[in-house]
Amino acid sequence: MRHAVIQGRLAMWQSDFQYYAAFESSDGAHAGDVRLNVDWIPALRWAEFEQDVVNAVTPENRSAHPLIEPVWSPHGNPPYISGISIRRNAEATRTVDFPFTYFSSAVIEASSQLVTSGALIAGQHFDYKVCVANSNFVA
Repeated sequence: MRHAVIQGRLAMWQSDFQYYAAFESSDGAHAGDVRLNVDWIPALRWAEFEQDVVNAVTPENRSAHPLIEPVWSPHGNPPYISGISIRRNAEATRTVDFPFTYFSSAVIEASSQLVTSGALIAGQHFDYKVCVANSNFVA
């Protein structure tokens, strides 16, 4: 269970996954895999807002344990993803989906690690896929 303070209250969310970017340099060579430091708060806030509006839920009655789940890529299949879904709780069927581009900021941040290590050159174009591993996996 992960925790964060959102507008003065403690929020908890659950994800059984860690998210990584698999980088390829501009010549197609594998440059490395880097764990992503994703800021989930904007997605959680948007999902909370959208689900409150659709379900007519007041802030006092909202679930404190939303789930963040991968949306598997139709092209690469697991472990590659095309985005994420957020559900209000484990019993909820309605999701709020976020595209692959949600990871852009985290990927740019992660690419700097590959520049520091010499796997990428500063300013070099790269491609990437976002993939997931079980949260018990250690890379």
